[in-house]
Amino acid sequence: MNITELSKNLMLVDLSIGKWSNNRQDKVGSETLKREYGIKDHENKNRIRAYKSAINPKNLKGIDRLCNDFRTYFYTVTAPFGNNGPRVLNADYFPIFRAKTREFCQSFDTEVTNIIDNFETWKSESKTELNGAYNEADYPGAHEVQGKYQRKVNFLPFPISDHLQATGLSDIELQEIKTDIENKVKANLENATKDCFDRIEKTIKHLIEKCGQTRENKSGEITAGIFRDSLIENIKELTELIPFLNITKNPDIERARNEMVKKFNDLKPEDLRDDPLLRQSTIAAAEDFLKDLFPATTDAATTDAATTDAATTDAATTDENLDWLK
Repeated sequence: MNITELSKNLMLVDLSIGKWSNNRQDKVGSETLKREYGIKDHENKNRIRAYKSAINPKNLKGIDRLCNDFRTYFYTVTAPFGNNGPRVLNADYFPIFRAKTREFCQSFDTEVTNIIDNFETWKSESKTELNGAYNEADYPGAHEVQGKYQRKVNFLPFPISDHLQATGLSDIELQEIKTDIENKVKANLENATKDCFDRIEKTIKHLIEKCGQTRENKSGEITAGIFRDSLIENIKELTELIPFLNITKNPDIERARNEMVKKFNDLKPEDLRDDPLLRQSTIAAAEDFLKDLFPATTDAATTDAATTDAATTDAATTDENLDWLK
């Protein structure tokens, strides 16, 4: 793995979204609950609490949905790099990511403006809706609320050990630090590759699961289980993203992508719902695909299952009084 060469097309990106917290602890309600349940021990006084929404949650659904959708998008189009830190973005995907980010920021600012413009009205409505649970202290000024809403997308350079220049260190110390950086970057890139394999496996296993489900309709007939068009759309989206997510240019990932396109991208959800034979052939194709992609895992699972069955048979033969284990 030539990290220096790979890094020429990679960058780190970090997403930070801040929102005003609409949840408030209701101290009066908490005390009422404690009395109702007979909680008097001082050590247990915080084990039961009552909470309320200062503003009717329906008024904040727009910005909540917007933030959740963009977080999902962010984690979908980037690869992990370490634990809970910045993620890796392929520079080839940057134009698409930038456009999506700008769209999100504009929509975010619009939603915040709507919240501030209506905050006092929603506050007055809450005074009626919450009745005795209303507390004026739960409501900061609109300017303070506005300051709680923040969105930042920060870009960082990809860490390369050769870029490290620290005066005052000996050559040996400097080389030790560079080696440590290289090892950590390599481990993070290997984890990003594993994440790409995991996404493929999870998506195809979901296809197998859904195609194998059945249900009884109102006429008593056994039909396909309920699944949405997104079952196939998600596969297509993943095959389009894999070239950007395969940041180490792993040939097995590219081969898997090509197989997914050939075997699954032309599937139509309505055909799968109507044709039980097509569902069965799709399951078979998906299982073969996973076996080919993860032969060691599949063989190990088969071996473990066979070992378990053999052990169960031996145990039953050895002691017939262990029926309760079955």
